[in-house]
Amino acid sequence: MASSHTTRALVRSILQEKWNQSWRFNKWKLGLWLKLAQLFVVVWIVLLLRDASVYSFSLVVSFILLLSVFLSVLDIFGKQEGQLYSDRFMQFVHISACPPAHVLLAFVIAELPSKAFTSLLTAIVLSNLLPYDIVVWAAPLLFLISLFAGLIGDLSGLLMLVILVRVMPAILGAIRAVIPGIIIALLVYVVYILSNGIPIEAIGLLLQEYQARIYLVIGMLMFPGIGMLIALWLAPLRIGALYRDGWREASKRFDAGKNASSQSRWPALMSGPIGAIQAKEWLQLRRNRITYVRLLFLAAGLIAAFFAGPIIAAQDDSLRMVIVLAAGLLVALLSYGEVLAAMFVGEGRNMAFYIISGTHPGHLLLGKMLSGMPLGGISLASTWVFALFSGMSISEQIHAAVIGGLLGIGMIVILIGVSAVGINLSEFDKGDEKQTSSEVSEQLPSGVGSWLGIGVALLYWMIGSVAGGADLPNWVTYLFVAVLIMMMILAYVLGNSRLWKLMLRGK
Repeated sequence: MASSHTTRALVRSILQEKWNQSWRFNKWKLGLWLKLAQLFVVVWIVLLLRDASVYSFSLVVSFILLLSVFLSVLDIFGKQEGQLYSDRFMQFVHISACPPAHVLLAFVIAELPSKAFTSLLTAIVLSNLLPYDIVVWAAPLLFLISLFAGLIGDLSGLLMLVILVRVMPAILGAIRAVIPGIIIALLVYVVYILSNGIPIEAIGLLLQEYQARIYLVIGMLMFPGIGMLIALWLAPLRIGALYRDGWREASKRFDAGKNASSQSRWPALMSGPIGAIQAKEWLQLRRNRITYVRLLFLAAGLIAAFFAGPIIAAQDDSLRMVIVLAAGLLVALLSYGEVLAAMFVGEGRNMAFYIISGTHPGHLLLGKMLSGMPLGGISLASTWVFALFSGMSISEQIHAAVIGGLLGIGMIVILIGVSAVGINLSEFDKGDEKQTSSEVSEQLPSGVGSWLGIGVALLYWMIGSVAGGADLPNWVTYLFVAVLIMMMILAYVLGNSRLWKLMLRGK
């Protein structure tokens, strides 16, 4: 009985925290906007599927199982990692009499409301692919299947996370760097298919051809979840000890990360406060091991250029330059764009030192932007690599690389300027409530400002790729260029205004 009371108390506290952060005390009512965005996407997809082909129930079930399990595992690694290991209040749970296994169980149960909402939307969408005569009973069944698969996926993700952290505590830093990149890539793909149409025929053929293998993959993903469920029931002490030992090791690494320091020369590109801020950012980047993990993203993107080159070369001349620019800039954005979007959030309460020292808001913004200049070089290099493997001539390669570099510099202004607009002091307080090493928090986008900066940068990326690569009338190209310049000016002006208000008024 006492154990059930403990679990219920943990579930209530987790749900209350979510309610407070996303609804009750959130200035932007982020929870409401996220739900509305989900509903909008569902309505849009349903409209796109009006004339879609009809598929068998087993085929749709295989798709909903794969989708639910995969997204649940991704969600565990992207969200629960921070709550289970980085939250500084978790130490009070671990020194209390609360069994660690109940913490894991409580996090799964607390996800039920949001999981049910997502499963309902998924069932509504995929029921449009079923024959009309079975929708009445098949749609509710799809909802239950999605909910069940999502819960098992949560348990699978938890077991994998607990084991990985216990064996390799350093993987937490890699997770913090990799998962946001995957999420951004998925969002980009969702926007792409919503604007260009869902390739439902291709997906259907793929599911039909590999249905047996897909069920095998689903079984492999769900098997750890079944094992986790059995372990929580029959051996809660063992799984709890595994989690607590991993938490202790992770806490030691977090403490070491906070105390880490390095001695290096002052790499200022210019004198004065602007150069000092830029140098400080570069020193933090250089000592941060996550910076080198991000090199793997960049390397993967450049390797992908080798394989994508022949495909791009086969496209029409009017599309080839657009694709080269879009691919090169996207590689740069996914590898190091998050770093720029998180620059102000990563400061945390250190922003107070800029205020106390009387730093000019314009100097702070320009120093941050100057420190992001390597992104322009990365954009230039990645665009040139895609142009090279696409078989373009030397002059075309140079042309593409220069445009890619200029657009990369524009993305620096967008990412940092817009993230400055969204600065919220409460986000700094939340960041300080996490027992997260500086290595992770410095480069982790969080809050409305950071993600809004990434969203506007993606819009800038799409417009810039078309303006720089498409064969358009001159007046259309000039119009697009004017829009890009106005976006940069607005990002700088609004970011500067927000910093003035923050640093001179303290709010």
